[in-house]
Amino acid sequence: MAKKIVLFAIIPFVLLSILDFTTSIKGTFSFVPLVVECLVILTYILYFFYEKMRSDIFTPAYQTRAFWIAVAFTLFCSGNFFLFLYSNNSVKDDLYKLQYTIIYSTFTILKNLFICIGLSIKEPTTVGSNIQHGKVDDIWEIPIDYKKTNL
Repeated sequence: MAKKIVLFAIIPFVLLSILDFTTSIKGTFSFVPLVVECLVILTYILYFFYEKMRSDIFTPAYQTRAFWIAVAFTLFCSGNFFLFLYSNNSVKDDLYKLQYTIIYSTFTILKNLFICIGLSIKEPTTVGSNIQHGKVDDIWEIPIDYKKTNL
């Protein structure tokens, strides 16, 4: 049920984007879809973390690639959310444009760093998959030598 909600939750965002595109004044940039996009992505990431914590109890979350990539987009979206929200009112101010560039660039660099961390992590093999193949002892996680001995 929850996965269907996630799939169908994107429909209002697409409709809002189309409405905003058709009603916006030419030559201007609307930040409303960006604000809604940040909220939608943050909601999806929170749901992802919830499902990850419920289903995977053997591997710590910080040892997976998906965790670091999700953290990257969480930082990016949450850091730029209020920036996008406030941008509609202050787009003409030169000082604000400089501050906007600094803040946006900082969160973009942080996002890219966390994505690099996520892509460079070697994920550990889960204990359950190794037990099925007979490579790891269930309790001690020690490789077992299955050589035949002559007694």
